[in-house]
Amino acid sequence: KTIMAVPASIVPMMNAFVIILVVLCIYSILGVSLFSADSIDDFGKFHHAFLTVFRIACGDMPWPEEHVPLFTETGAFNWPCVSFLFSFYIIITWIALQVSVAILLDNFVAASLRLENESNRQALEERKKLQETTNPLKPLLHKLASTYSHDDDLTEMLADLYNVLDSNGAGGLSCKEFCGAIKKLPFQPRIHLTESDWIRIIKSGALCDDNHELGRDQFIIMMRQEVRKYCETLLSTNPAFMSEEEQLFAPRAALKMLLMDHRALHCRLDSWFGPRQQDAGVGTGAGNECPTQGPTWDRPEEADVDG
Repeated sequence: KTIMAVPASIVPMMNAFVIILVVLCIYSILGVSLFSADSIDDFGKFHHAFLTVFRIACGDMPWPEEHVPLFTETGAFNWPCVSFLFSFYIIITWIALQVSVAILLDNFVAASLRLENESNRQALEERKKLQETTNPLKPLLHKLASTYSHDDDLTEMLADLYNVLDSNGAGGLSCKEFCGAIKKLPFQPRIHLTESDWIRIIKSGALCDDNHELGRDQFIIMMRQEVRKYCETLLSTNPAFMSEEEQLFAPRAALKMLLMDHRALHCRLDSWFGPRQQDAGVGTGAGNECPTQGPTWDRPEEADVDG
């Protein structure tokens, strides 16, 4: 950003340097007119005078008072010299050089802001593209993932959601019924699902029954998988493309996923080998029961267990 901002400040800086050069030329001409007879080496010719005033402006040499004194023999001001020197310092050192630095800083900051705004605009475009390609159930999934406190709580929430979506109580959700009911949920913006979204969600019909409808248990399995995918996507997304709420929720999502997997594995091990003495009391409280649906693992072979 700094390297790219410097070239943008070159043109305004050149304008300021041209103004300083013009002022130096004017004072060089004045120096030749006023002091050439007194100091030939310093103000005898234009190029001598220009080099003298330039060195004075840079602080490389003092005023040549030996040849061009600031005071007369009576101790009074030598007004031509004093006026020349004072006005030169005020115009060049106090004004022109400071204005040049101000122009440099102003254009540098402006160029930096332009680059930052361009970067933010590109980030917003990337975020918009990401939102366009993300899961259309994202508002619902974020609500579920951020609300449930333990595994059974999530299952209960999904069961209640299924009862809301299955308004006719037929015990099955078709594509039309699911898409129409999900659109009525109080989310802003509204959730709009297409037929292709429905096919993706139901695993191309793998979760549906013979009537191509989604039952209660299959709905819970499907939604648990979608919640997990949402959390995984949240953890793998660049924070620059996430809202502040999502950035704050991402660590909690990771912890919930770990706890869910831990409880599922713990219950699966108990189903294989029976409860362990050191784990007495674990799995008896609210939220510690074995999850209704969770990650599945095959039982290890007897040879592996014995080994």
